[in-house]
Amino acid sequence: MNQHTHLECRTANHNKQYHVFLEAEGQGFIVYATYGPIGGTLQKTVKTNSPVSLTEARKTFDKLVNEKLAKGYAAQMGVSASGKVSGQSTREQTGILPVLLEEVDSQDQLNLLLRNSDHGMQEKKDGRRLLIEGKRHPSLSVHGINRKGQVTELAQEIAESALVLLTEEESFLLDGEAMGDTFWAFDLLELNGQNWRDKAYIDRYLELRFILGKSTQALRLVEMSSSQSAKENLFARYQADGLEGVVFKRLESPYSEPQLKWKFWAEADCIVAAGKPNKRSVGLEVYQGTNRRFIGNVTIPANYDIPPVGAVVKTKYLYATKAGILYQPQYQGERDDKAAKDCFFSQLKFKNNESEDSDEN
Repeated sequence: MNQHTHLECRTANHNKQYHVFLEAEGQGFIVYATYGPIGGTLQKTVKTNSPVSLTEARKTFDKLVNEKLAKGYAAQMGVSASGKVSGQSTREQTGILPVLLEEVDSQDQLNLLLRNSDHGMQEKKDGRRLLIEGKRHPSLSVHGINRKGQVTELAQEIAESALVLLTEEESFLLDGEAMGDTFWAFDLLELNGQNWRDKAYIDRYLELRFILGKSTQALRLVEMSSSQSAKENLFARYQADGLEGVVFKRLESPYSEPQLKWKFWAEADCIVAAGKPNKRSVGLEVYQGTNRRFIGNVTIPANYDIPPVGAVVKTKYLYATKAGILYQPQYQGERDDKAAKDCFFSQLKFKNNESEDSDEN
């Protein structure tokens, strides 16, 4: 959770630098700054007399940065605390990868999974796949890991809840989905230095339920049912409510065993094309061979920023028409873990499985 901003002021009369640091100390956080001439000796000033909460530390940190920006300083992007330049588009690789969901093959397989009490069923959340790793030693830290195994940012509320959990546990690695300011956890991979991946899912789930009882509302558990009646009733309710879908996991399975999903809506990763002037709507494209193909427009809800042209975004829809246009698309936000080159026409789901391009590779 350590944070650092490097600012510089270069004018005819000034050649100064200013560094603001937010660092974990004990069970809280401190903020301090170093300053002085560029290339010269820096002085240090502490801005928090004792460790404070993460929320208070961030307010102090942001206040210092904004004050310097107002005085003509400029943030130096891509510069680390050691002064070494790091690429802005490069993310730290952790080597930790989540097991991705596989599609249920058929209606017959779905019916079997609903009847079979050996498999638990959970709601498939409509969020961003995320792992959260927390460690108390050698220093207090929490961070997110995306589906590519790269370190990624956590929402402030989620980070603070993860830090609360660290007051009870030495370390943990949780698997789940982030939806706004809430992390929905559905699996436990590591706890207090022990690898839980080879344990039965029901054991991982019950331990996850127990430890999440010690955190706050920003870390929440995805509930699970295993009886036929409960699964069938929930399946019908989720579908009627227009939710994303469901996930099935064998209760005695290790983490490496395939986990299955059945989606009520189809999803597509798309490339943003030019939008409509003065409207909160953008065009969507995907690759078909080496060319990009238009697959429709989508409205951007007011609670989302309009994505830039070329960004990769997630969109859910009921089906694609025979002409390859998304029917009733709904915008789901930008993706930072997918590249434009990975957005293919072949991912589209067609009504009655019919497409004008059914012979596409």
